[in-house]
Amino acid sequence: MQTSFIKRPRMNTTGTALPRFQAIKEKSMPNDVVLDILKRLPVKSILRFKLLSKECCSTISSPFFHEMHHEKSSKNNLRLLFQDKDQQDRKVVTSCRWVTTDIEGNRRISADFVTNCRVYNIIASGFGLICFSGSNNNNHKQLIFVCNPSTKEVIALPSDPSSSMFSKYPIAGFGMGYDAATKVYKVVHLFYTNYNPCSIPDHQTCDLGCEVIELTNGSHGAWRVVQEKCHIQVNRYSSPVFVNETLYWKANNHSRMEKLGYIVSFNVKKEEFQILDSPEDCLVRDKTFLIDFEGKLAVADASRTHITFGMEIIVLQKDHEENWFWEKVYRVSTRGLSQLDLLLGLKPINVKNGEILMHLSGYFLAYNIEKTCIQWLLEAPMPFVSSGIFYESLFSLGSA
Repeated sequence: MQTSFIKRPRMNTTGTALPRFQAIKEKSMPNDVVLDILKRLPVKSILRFKLLSKECCSTISSPFFHEMHHEKSSKNNLRLLFQDKDQQDRKVVTSCRWVTTDIEGNRRISADFVTNCRVYNIIASGFGLICFSGSNNNNHKQLIFVCNPSTKEVIALPSDPSSSMFSKYPIAGFGMGYDAATKVYKVVHLFYTNYNPCSIPDHQTCDLGCEVIELTNGSHGAWRVVQEKCHIQVNRYSSPVFVNETLYWKANNHSRMEKLGYIVSFNVKKEEFQILDSPEDCLVRDKTFLIDFEGKLAVADASRTHITFGMEIIVLQKDHEENWFWEKVYRVSTRGLSQLDLLLGLKPINVKNGEILMHLSGYFLAYNIEKTCIQWLLEAPMPFVSSGIFYESLFSLGSA
């Protein structure tokens, strides 16, 4: 591929350099070649190109280019996200940092974006957007925020829908899904229909209300109540996973030693709940995780890694009669890792391109499924509460 456009910039009559996009245009490069170049650039650079001309702004703002960039970025432009805690003023913030690879193949980490609001629980499910619960600095009222770290947009979703009683009850659970057919993000909010903070509700009989808000490029709608209720309380402190148009939460168990029990699912397209039995012999103890494993819901059981030196991957499968069943399909070998580190906890973050990204005692490592080997990536740069994956996106939240 020719790269003449990145050589020394041409100069105009005033002695200033011509913009790159103008130089490309003057060389009469085909539009598809220009678009192919643009879609590979970071969002920050693409947004600068919008200022060059109306034609350039129109091209970059078009749904066609957004779809091209989305497809490319979601496969090859993943970023690490950290939820950081500022120890000086005890204020929780989110820091979005990402791993980049230089020419020599070294992986580096760099700061990108920090919110200015207090964050309680963050969900980074591998989308271009992240979703978190938190509050503004001037009060402690719980809100649900959506953020695009690439464009540095943050919006608080409407906080006073008549259905959810945000001002009265804490958030019972939330998540975010993406409808690929309509190109719409959906934020799902679960709320208590009745709440007594002095007693623990029975997770077998607790009814949770549900409402949904849709986000399109540049705008969002209003909260809309879903008629169907969720009859089991979800674990609001563990992040849900989104797989094949469906959000999955671990059900709430009040004993940390208790069997995993149930998994709650919500199909964002059909807007229907379903209760699934978990795999047998899965222990919670904060070491059992729901993950997307090659496009299927899976449970990663890391509760015995310090004993067996292996993390089991158990995938939800469907037989020829359309019956669902759990199957152990893979075992991640953790031999060579410290038994003490494994006892403290191994957490899978994401499965992508044949690698399982994991966190262990302040370090990030990748397990290559084909080669069955572990590669140490980097040390976490600061104390953090949680981490996740997102990719760069041009999706606008309409906050400007």
